[in-house]
Amino acid sequence: MIYEQPYYFLTTDVEMYMANQNQDTINVTSCNINFDCNNAMASDILKSKIELIKKSNETYLLKVVNIDFNKNNHQGYWIVKRIDKNKVIQYNLITQLINDLESADKIYSSAIADKDVFGYTFYSKNYLNELQHLPNISTIEQVHKILELTQSEKFKKIAISQAKSGTTDIYGAGFAGEVLTSSCIELGFNPVGAGRKIDSIVRFNKAYFNQSIR
Repeated sequence: MIYEQPYYFLTTDVEMYMANQNQDTINVTSCNINFDCNNAMASDILKSKIELIKKSNETYLLKVVNIDFNKNNHQGYWIVKRIDKNKVIQYNLITQLINDLESADKIYSSAIADKDVFGYTFYSKNYLNELQHLPNISTIEQVHKILELTQSEKFKKIAISQAKSGTTDIYGAGFAGEVLTSSCIELGFNPVGAGRKIDSIVRFNKAYFNQSIR
């Protein structure tokens, strides 16, 4: 099993995506930030039938048939890497597929070699519960620290890697979620619900914020 337990991807909003495997099927469900995946707003985004093509160093190249909420079938490929029991990296946006095997194989080879290849990190619930003990973002100064980090050379390289990956993220929502979560963890802040907290702080400090970034 690749997803030995439910794993969650954090967005910049009040939503997260849960990936949960049942034998040869991975279900992706939208949940709120309280890990409630059965609330009125929750929805099953897709069911993915997977077939292992090859595996090396906990990196998996999968043939996938996605069945979306409109019951349409989409065939293609995923590359997934298990980092440890708390982290799984999906090398394409989980609602999207890599269309051809040649492109998927190139990403798979880069992932095995730990080359600079962008991916979306899913975290276990236990790990996210631990992270929620970190301080919440609460001041405009803390927001600035996060924004400064996202503009650093490290994250510029991540942005270049994402642009070169050839994976689809039309509105940049997946990339924004990945960068915000990584930034919060690196700076010692709780990443769960961080996007909404930042939005609220910026709104209430709009004049100060506009002046400070000139």
